Amino acid sequence: MELYFKIEQVIRQHKSFLSVGNTVTEEDVRHAIRWVMRNNPDIFWYVHQYHFDKDNGIVSLRYRCSPERSTIIQESINDVVEKDFQINYVRTLTQLEQVVYVYKWLLTYCNYNLNSAYNQNIDSVFVRRNSVCTGYAKAAQYLFKLLGIESCLVFGRLNNDKEDGRHCWNIVNIDGHYYHLDVCLGDLSLEDVLNGARITAIQRYGDYNYNCLCISTDEILKTRSIENLARTKLTEILYIFFGIHAANVVQLADRIV
Repeated sequence: MELYFKIEQVIRQHKSFLSVGNTVTEEDVRHAIRWVMRNNPDIFWYVHQYHFDKDNGIVSLRYRCSPERSTIIQESINDVVEKDFQINYVRTLTQLEQVVYVYKWLLTYCNYNLNSAYNQNIDSVFVRRNSVCTGYAKAAQYLFKLLGIESCLVFGRLNNDKEDGRHCWNIVNIDGHYYHLDVCLGDLSLEDVLNGARITAIQRYGDYNYNCLCISTDEILKTRSIENLARTKLTEILYIFFGIHAANVVQLADRIV
């Protein structure tokens, strides 16, 4: 956990170097960075670029933009959340209504675009309004955090015939019950993907569907597989620390009925 918090602090301070000592392995660094990014969707200025000097125990981090540029982007995100998303209004809704609102708003506000820039981060959704599954999922996670709703990212694969079927969505806690939420595949413009993943009986509502809103693990596993992360001590501690009391996402998903 100490490494996790050190890396998070350095990234938030936009520092380029971190001394981690000679007992830390590259796997430790990679795993900690992965979890920092998965648990902090607001960190959009870092994109997993680093170099680990094992001999000297130094981690070098590279950023996609300067602190000044990051501040400008964050101000744009804040403006969208306040004026377009209308967060003050959303806070007056019930928890279930808030989740449904987030789902529908993201599908209305953002377009799916495989070639969108920085599509693994939230500014692709809030500023560029073009993203992919990870961008949608991180944007949802970001809004849920602002609303005080527990959620996490889930990584896995679509059960289709494509060589690269990697996919990302959310698990969200609504009034003490966990559900899967896949904003990206709620977009009916991805009908070929939906059909390829054998998602049938689409419940249409405007330009999106409800097949991917608050669904069970049994339903998810008909069309997707869930990444089974190694049950390391760090993984277990992180899930407990962030309020999700499970050793990994698979174990958490097992609770969803």
